[in-house]
Amino acid sequence: MHILYAASEMVPFVKTGGLADVAGALPAALAARGHRVTAVLPLYDGVNRAGLEPGEEFMVPVGTWQVAARPWRSRQKWGDVYLVEQSDYFARPHLYGPPGGEYADNPERFAFFSRAILALCRELRLAPDVLHVNDWQTALVPVYLREPDDGDGLEQSASVLTIHNLAFQGRFDVTAVNVLGLPPRVLGIDGLEYYGDMNYLKGGILYADQVTTVSPTYAREILEPQNGCGLDGVLRARSADLSGIENGIDTELWNPASDPHLAAPFSAARPEGRRANRRLVQRTLGLEEADAPLLGFVGRVTGQKGLDIVLDAMPALLDLGVQLALLGDGDPLLTRRLVEAARFRPGRVGVATGFDEPLARNIYGGSDLFLMPSRFEPCGLAQLIAMRYGAPPVVHRVGGLADTVVAWNDNPDSATGFAFDRPDTAALLAAVAGALEVWKEHKLFARIQRNGMQRDSSWQARASACEAVYEKALEARRTRKIGGALKQAASPRPHGRG
Repeated sequence: MHILYAASEMVPFVKTGGLADVAGALPAALAARGHRVTAVLPLYDGVNRAGLEPGEEFMVPVGTWQVAARPWRSRQKWGDVYLVEQSDYFARPHLYGPPGGEYADNPERFAFFSRAILALCRELRLAPDVLHVNDWQTALVPVYLREPDDGDGLEQSASVLTIHNLAFQGRFDVTAVNVLGLPPRVLGIDGLEYYGDMNYLKGGILYADQVTTVSPTYAREILEPQNGCGLDGVLRARSADLSGIENGIDTELWNPASDPHLAAPFSAARPEGRRANRRLVQRTLGLEEADAPLLGFVGRVTGQKGLDIVLDAMPALLDLGVQLALLGDGDPLLTRRLVEAARFRPGRVGVATGFDEPLARNIYGGSDLFLMPSRFEPCGLAQLIAMRYGAPPVVHRVGGLADTVVAWNDNPDSATGFAFDRPDTAALLAAVAGALEVWKEHKLFARIQRNGMQRDSSWQARASACEAVYEKALEARRTRKIGGALKQAASPRPHGRG
């Protein structure tokens, strides 16, 4: 099978979040199973062009005009990656916009990129069996694929859309219509229209042959109004074509036995190196070099990730005798509160803002427990890394956290972490207190660490589930008329619109 994988970011080229990690690992896992995989992403200003091979310029329709683009090829072990150059759109200091904002022309930038993916296929004479696209930035690909003027030559190709976080939908002012170049029937209430705006993700959900998201529990959660972000009605209409597949991690990249960033390597069989990693974290963040339980956090500082819960619980957490090591950036108010908390509790709370790859890996490799009190979490990668690095996570039992972490209270023999059921201070404190009681029982705690480190979180274990979705998409493409997905989904919507 030939799979074209398209995303707006990908490791090792460019990254702002977990999408890049998934996009960098899944194609390799699919190729290892015998598939031909080609990937496409934008050529942003910060991408290192060393080793990239320039191709011939080609034209991409945007609205009623044509825009020139050029592909640059990177030969990976698993296949080719094409990075689409268009300096007016992508030669900028940020991928989607400055911190806390977005570029005003994002509707045009990513409508261009979606059409460039299909134009590139024609230019290179690629005829993939499946086009696998990700999030709103590429969600228009299934829409254009089913329009004769845009999908010409790819009539037999099926499409799969993966939703990594439903909260980000690509919702834009109705003036986005001017750059889409789509017929009126696609722009109405049974298409991209959403409360008077244009919603790119909605279009992808309606038109894709199959829709996936990043964990089975999240796939169920987004069918309900409280988690559906206004698209639960559309998703319920496509529920027969919706699957939840857990994310994995690149287990070669995330391997504590060979990680060059760690102060000392270690493994499930020989965990002694974790002590040196712990000391490095303590020295780096100005923590007392004590043997108190070390609680770590690495990630975005946002309300979604529950950092406000951690802040509210901090005095009581410290009363339990723990140290806190926190690394991340995001919401300015929450970040400022974290920095202030560290200033007022020197030696007990350590905070680093921004991102520091070596420090992040040593927090994973040196913490006793890893905090993930997310209010919602489509899948999460940090808990998978923490388990692999011997730091049992303490998680809110939601989304992918519920699917990937076996809680001590549920099954002590196979436990890989600890869980609580309400995203609030009391529940977090109770979970941490319970985890600390187990931490005191060294043999029991060591078993939880080993369980987590030996868990198979590789993409190889999940690629077969992706293959099954591709087969469903191809079958749907063979039996469904063009536009059928749209007709199928034009059924009850929440609040009467969208």
